[in-house]
Amino acid sequence: THKDIVRLIKKEGKYDAIINCAAISDFMPSKRKGKISSGKEMDLHLFPIPRINPLLKKIGSIVVGFKLEAKEEGIKEKAYERLKKDGLDYIVANTTKSIGSDYMKAWIINKEKKVVIAKGSKEKIAEKIFDCIA
Repeated sequence: THKDIVRLIKKEGKYDAIINCAAISDFMPSKRKGKISSGKEMDLHLFPIPRINPLLKKIGSIVVGFKLEAKEEGIKEKAYERLKKDGLDYIVANTTKSIGSDYMKAWIINKEKKVVIAKGSKEKIAEKIFDCIA
């Protein structure tokens, strides 16, 4: 959960690199007092929670984040905006086509907007990520 990762970030020391591929939610349900009655309609209220990647930058020299999009159109631009917003060194963008698939295409983007396109198994993509940050 978000709380678990924040707790680990505060507890751990410094790292040379952190690759954050965890899909942490951007929202959390608000706390509710008392018991929730079953069988009745209920409204769910969500509130935004702080992003993890900026916190990771405090303990890692190099931080790699991920950006998942529904389609390829505009993916590089959206990923680069997230990289800037979160203060990342690299971001790996991919589409929902890669979910559950043995093959994927990913765009590895750095702060200077250099883009490496990687295709293949998730292991091959991981190798490309390591090549970029090494």
